[in-house]
Amino acid sequence: MNYWKLAATFLVFAYCLFYLSTLNDWHFIDNVNLVIHEAGHVVFALFGNLIMLLGGTILQLLVPIVFILYFVFQKQIYSASLLMYWLAINLFNVSVYVGDAVTMSLPLLTSDTSTHDWNQIFTILGILNHTDIISGIIFVTGLLVMVLALVLGLLNSGKVDKSLSSAQTLNL
Repeated sequence: MNYWKLAATFLVFAYCLFYLSTLNDWHFIDNVNLVIHEAGHVVFALFGNLIMLLGGTILQLLVPIVFILYFVFQKQIYSASLLMYWLAINLFNVSVYVGDAVTMSLPLLTSDTSTHDWNQIFTILGILNHTDIISGIIFVTGLLVMVLALVLGLLNSGKVDKSLSSAQTLNL
């Protein structure tokens, strides 16, 4: 068992729990996620208004997913598990933003509440009255990703070292 990996797994899990317990506060990682979110609007602007509005959230979730998939394809499941916490945090963040679609009380980059992505998206789709259900589904998905990250982190805290040792022995 690699105790450094085990400690890192618990440390990142603890941060995720902290984030969860302070969901309405602004965290350092939110600065990174906000830049990615806003870039998503620009990237997806070519595909029309609805996709541009969704683009912020799409890119915010897609960036950690791409990194996770990279490590999965490299068979570095432990590294993928650590990045799954980033995805979980983004899902929690998105659930709060989605949940705010009716009241629009969250501070936005502009003081104009008409720029609230999810209010516009749900209004266009005619599902503004389903905000709480959709927000809840996204939140629960974040919890599931967080738990999966913990399980994969714990299960893979020693695997890489053993496989590396075997590969090094074969090369000698």
